[in-house]
Amino acid sequence: MILLPTGYTYGRLGTRQSVEAVLAAGRGEVQLEGLRGRSCWESAGQVAEIAVREQVSAGASDLTVDESGTLPVVRHRDGRAWAVELSRTELAARPPSCGAASKAVVALVAESVRPLTA
Repeated sequence: MILLPTGYTYGRLGTRQSVEAVLAAGRGEVQLEGLRGRSCWESAGQVAEIAVREQVSAGASDLTVDESGTLPVVRHRDGRAWAVELSRTELAARPPSCGAASKAVVALVAESVRPLTA
C-alpha cells in the first residue's frame, strides 16, 4: 500500500492494519506496523527514518532525511537530529517483480540511532 500524498509505503498488511494505516494518515500520523519507508528517500534513508520513528513520536511531515553524508541523518522539525548507523547484508538474488530477472538484494538494518547535538 502507498499512502498519498506522503508516499509512505506499507507491506504485508491485513484488512485491519490497512484501515488503521489510512486512519492514522488522516490524523497526520504514521503507523509503524508494516511500514516499509517513505518513497522520497533512498533505501538507507527509509531504514533510518523508521529507526528514529520507533524511538521518537513524530507526525507524518515532522521528519526529513539527509542522505548526503556517510551516515543518514534524520532531522525533526523541532531541531532534534539523529545519525543512524546501518549494516548491510547481501542476500540471495531474487526477482524484484513478477517475470523480472533475478537481482542481488542488500538488506539494510539500523544498528544504532545516535542523537546529534545542535
